[in-house]
Amino acid sequence: MLQRIQSVYLFLAFAGLILTFFFPFASFYSDLAYYRFSITGFHHIHPDPTPVFNWLFAFPLWLLNLVTAVMLITITFGYRDRIRQLKLLRISLLINIVLIALVFYYAESLIERKLGLSPHYRGSIGLYFPIAAVLFQILATRAIRKDEALVRSANRLR
Repeated sequence: MLQRIQSVYLFLAFAGLILTFFFPFASFYSDLAYYRFSITGFHHIHPDPTPVFNWLFAFPLWLLNLVTAVMLITITFGYRDRIRQLKLLRISLLINIVLIALVFYYAESLIERKLGLSPHYRGSIGLYFPIAAVLFQILATRAIRKDEALVRSANRLR
């Protein structure tokens, strides 16, 4: 049923992953330029037309985020098979954790090494959405397990 609490958690995790597309992860400041790092790429805000990274730079992040969001929708509507729901939810949770690790790797290692600038996370709320999605996925996992235990206990009484 779609009115279960785990469906709400899964929807909130999905919403967090969708909001990730609209907010930057970090900002990079230099004397002459201002850069934004988001899931759609590394953008140079200054009107200088020379790109620092091509569009393939952030493509793995974009793809992992999209795969996780699609998996969450699939999990939400697969409520009849709770065991499969749990397995898919664990996989999507792992993918989401890899996404967060890659964001920090990109920001702290790749961009900082190439540009020599350190990232500023203050004011960039895009990083908090995947973290919130992880928390909601953990809550959904707990709720699905609880639901499965309730169904199993009802089957024992029959």
